[in-house]
Amino acid sequence: MNTSYYLKPALIGGLLTGVLSGTPLVNMGNCFCCMYVWVGSILAAYIFFKDAPFGTLGDGALVGLLSGIIAAAVNTVVSFPFMFMFWQNGSMDGRIPDEVTDALAQMPDQFARIFGMLLSPSPDLKIAAILSGFFINLPLFALIGTVGGLLGSSLFRRS
Repeated sequence: MNTSYYLKPALIGGLLTGVLSGTPLVNMGNCFCCMYVWVGSILAAYIFFKDAPFGTLGDGALVGLLSGIIAAAVNTVVSFPFMFMFWQNGSMDGRIPDEVTDALAQMPDQFARIFGMLLSPSPDLKIAAILSGFFINLPLFALIGTVGGLLGSSLFRRS
């Protein structure tokens, strides 16, 4: 089995999904049942069955799975600079708004400490948040990508 049949569609679908999912504001499309992951994996299946002279449902599932894995990695790389830009000194412009500091003063000490730490995270917390985002997205994108690849293969597979 020639792996280039799988790699090209998975890269195209994964790159599209990862860039759309990692770009702020654009990534809100994933709030609709992970829409970009579905689109990327179905697109990968479409490209696979357009180029490959053969194919089964399992091939579509594999292409969708690979597309989801690539999408999780690309999403992490694309969102990395945006996360650091938004976390600069605790907020987007470097200041914590007065309303937030007033609300923190009214909270119990334990909660105020936790929220204060989240508003101005240390570099270690930033890296932990980025890695945890990747490890949450990886199985989610892989699972949805596999199902999307199956759906795409049932739509575009030649009988």
